[in-house]
Amino acid sequence: MGVRQKRPPKLFTLGEVTHSPRAIRQLVRHRVSTQILLEKHQTGQWQEEGEAVRAHNEFAVHNGLPVASQFQLGNGQSILIMTTPDRRKTYVLTPEEYAPVELDLRSGYARWAEKYDSWQNPLLAVEEPHIKIILRRLQFESVLDVGAGTGRYTRWLSDKRKQVIGLDLSSAMLAVARRKPAQFSLAWADSSKKLTLIQADAGQTLPFPAGHFDLVLSTLLLHHVADLPALFREFARLQKPGGYCLISALHPQALAAGWQPTLADARGMYRLPHHAHQPADYQEAAESAGYQVVEMLELPVAYAPARFFSPPIFEQHSETNLCFIMLAGLPA
Repeated sequence: MGVRQKRPPKLFTLGEVTHSPRAIRQLVRHRVSTQILLEKHQTGQWQEEGEAVRAHNEFAVHNGLPVASQFQLGNGQSILIMTTPDRRKTYVLTPEEYAPVELDLRSGYARWAEKYDSWQNPLLAVEEPHIKIILRRLQFESVLDVGAGTGRYTRWLSDKRKQVIGLDLSSAMLAVARRKPAQFSLAWADSSKKLTLIQADAGQTLPFPAGHFDLVLSTLLLHHVADLPALFREFARLQKPGGYCLISALHPQALAAGWQPTLADARGMYRLPHHAHQPADYQEAAESAGYQVVEMLELPVAYAPARFFSPPIFEQHSETNLCFIMLAGLPA
């Protein structure tokens, strides 16, 4: 008598399952059971989809993100199954109905803002401890946080410094940041409060006087920026001589491994603009603006808590660099 093979465990609930008419026609034409595909989707049988998709889905299952699986039917046709972040609905679609849409940064972060802080992001887990170690070493009173987002660092810094300005392109991200401390000043002209948040485009000349800030901080923004030299020139204009510029970015090795800035909801999957700048590109851009590079860090996946990845993915990518950090000083 043969040994009965144990079924793999279900990783999440499907909720209500809805089929699009196009998906139904494809399944009938190829005589494929939806139930079989749903079981593969729900139990993590994503072997067909490639390493990057498997890594994304493994992370998504445990961090409240959409889980999307694609299965080949034959003759170049396939079916895509997507379960929503709240696990209340699952959609059976054709890939064309769930194709990634390119969004600009403002639109993308507007969709992301409310969930940004609740997502357990391995990039943030790797980056934040190292950024804070460097910040604790530096002497400064005035800070410009470019790409402040939901205020990851502005609130922390405002408890310790005389003046902190947080700037971001996304009004939605800043709206989340404003809800964190008890009060924010809402305009640059109001100097009665230590902490100010304003909306502005870092790709333009920023609305501050030259030589004003001891520290320019920009975290996880620069991989979205095409023109690094122009941005570092603007940073240097705002910097006091003797001050510092501290930046972090998604490492190009992570981008090459398929970990790209994407988000998804029931309406589809969205990709944000990004650029695979090499560490040397950041160094060259900073030095061309007059900075002297003090320190560069390349932080691998191995620095992330193990809960973010399954053991095979963690082992395979433990040496893949996930985050880049650079500290540069402007000579006095």
